[in-house]
Amino acid sequence: MKSRPARGGLRSLPATVWGLGFVSLFMDISSEMIHSLLPVFLVTTLHASATTLGLIEGLAFSGPLLAVLIMTASGGDIRLVLAGRAGGVPRRGDPRCRRARTGARHSRQQNRPCT
Repeated sequence: MKSRPARGGLRSLPATVWGLGFVSLFMDISSEMIHSLLPVFLVTTLHASATTLGLIEGLAFSGPLLAVLIMTASGGDIRLVLAGRAGGVPRRGDPRCRRARTGARHSRQQNRPCT
């Protein structure tokens, strides 16, 4: 069964949705503009050396790697970090938690702690 689009199309969206959409668009544009100009600003205005600039860029790109290392060292599920999700630990009463306690061999959640 196919669902039909609402009559009026995009014009039927509330003004709040349009406003938030444009705010998000302009935030993304400004973020990309600043990100591309930041190295030039650091070198020309703040007189940062190439070594300092490389260190800053290296630290920025090593953030995801550090998250993976910290998650692995703390015994967390690495798949959550690689998938871009930091949460997901089952709570007491959650069906995933019950499956973990029963020790089902084919359950992906069997080694996850219940807090």
